[in-house]
Amino acid sequence: MKKSLYLLLLIIICSCTNQAKKLSELSIHKDTILADEKDSIVDSIVIDSSDGYKLTKRELREIIKQHPELTTNLILQPDIAYHQQHDINFNSEVGQDNYYLLYAYLLKNNNGTIKSQEERTKLTAVFEDINKIYDSINNGGTYYAHEYSRIPAYVEYSIYQGKKNDYYVKNYDISKQKSLYINSIKQLITDELNNNFDVNRNEIPQLKKKLIETVNHMDGLITNTFYLKMAQQFQYSNY
Repeated sequence: MKKSLYLLLLIIICSCTNQAKKLSELSIHKDTILADEKDSIVDSIVIDSSDGYKLTKRELREIIKQHPELTTNLILQPDIAYHQQHDINFNSEVGQDNYYLLYAYLLKNNNGTIKSQEERTKLTAVFEDINKIYDSINNGGTYYAHEYSRIPAYVEYSIYQGKKNDYYVKNYDISKQKSLYINSIKQLITDELNNNFDVNRNEIPQLKKKLIETVNHMDGLITNTFYLKMAQQFQYSNY
């Protein structure tokens, strides 16, 4: 009888251990932020230096606990993740910016800070170029200013997508596809400026020249299928 009870207890313990291991594997953020409960409340983590967004370790730990959509292996596109949460602290435009910056910070750890740096740098430049073009042809607006803060989230999700969809290993010639894409943006600039009567007619040639230079900058960064697909996806989803 004692042997049976001992075996039953052993089975239960093993089962609980395996279950705990499976749950831990669901988290993509295995750092000390969640584990260390003794840190000082003044210890801060820089979420994004350009925006000056910082959180204490304790604040970050609490946010992660309240936002499971940020820490599962089923990584959601940033817009979908944002609309699945109902935290009043992220309701404002600035709050939404902070949510996207937090999303980027966490997913960046998963993608690899150093390993994915080249992709991160290029995608950031391409996405910012696209935002700049639309900002200029639409006479500015708060949408584009906030979009700069949200670009890091789109960049990290693109890096994640590239790995999941094998875009990194597709090396066929994209010159014709890219030419069509780049020319479509140049045509968009021409059409929008010619029909934008809020811009001084005398300023259009110089503005168009600057925007074409921005497109050419993009052209030089889009060197393979991955960058082309991600540029198209970002543009068509946000503008």
